[in-house]
Amino acid sequence: MVGLATIGGGLILGLSAGLMAPMIAGGIGVLLSTVGVTGTAGFLGGTAGIALITGGATVAGGRKIFLSLVNHVTCINSFLFRYWWQRYE
Repeated sequence: MVGLATIGGGLILGLSAGLMAPMIAGGIGVLLSTVGVTGTAGFLGGTAGIALITGGATVAGGRKIFLSLVNHVTCINSFLFRYWWQRYE
């Protein structure tokens, strides 16, 4: 369950960052060019830069969801699966 949530969280944040990667790359490129680091907008706007942004966001999203779910699951002392046709006793 924790693994599934980790994959799901990473997938959601990775897809969102993948769609926003050109805008993120442009913002980081403008920010770095104002302090004197030129050429970053061209790199981050390319295929490798978009893959780097998307991969980083996927890993960050998976880690965030994993740590959040582990914190919530550690509070559970007992857990029981019941079939939907069984009555609560």
